[in-house]
Parts: sequence; C-alpha cells; structure tokens
Amino acid sequence: MLSLEGAKKLMTGQIIFCVKHKDPQGRPAPCVVNGKIKTWGKDPSRVRIPVKPGPDGVEYFTENDLHLVFLTKEEAMGHMQ
Repeated sequence: MLSLEGAKKLMTGQIIFCVKHKDPQGRPAPCVVNGKIKTWGKDPSRVRIPVKPGPDGVEYFTENDLHLVFLTKEEAMGHMQ
C-alpha cells in the first residue's frame, strides 16, 4: 500500500502497480506515472497521481485509491492473495 507521503514523492516516469489493472496472466500490470503529482496547499491530505495504465489513455489515482497502489509487483501480488 502506498502512503500519502510516498505518493507525494513519486516522480514522472516511475513505475507503480495497481491491483485494479491486470496483465493477461491476471497479475498486477505496471502503470507509469505520467506527470506531476498534484497536491493541495489548503488540504494536505489530498493528492492526484496521473498514470498511464497501458498503451492508451491516462488515468488518475487519488488519495482514495492509495490502498490499491504498490511500488513493487511483489507487494501488489501479495495483496491480491
């Protein structure tokens, strides 16, 4: 699980894994951080992470999705079981 502070430290191009995106074998698929992490000065508990989950489209993870996001595939696989 990615913490709020960990989410704020992500860098563009970094690979993360979300259990709601799966590869053809059913394993967590990699998502690439696709831009600057958005934070709010008046509400430090909010965050928005732009990611590219596949060849098409862009998606955003928020503070509500952090329990589904992991830094390594092994962590994500352990959460799926």
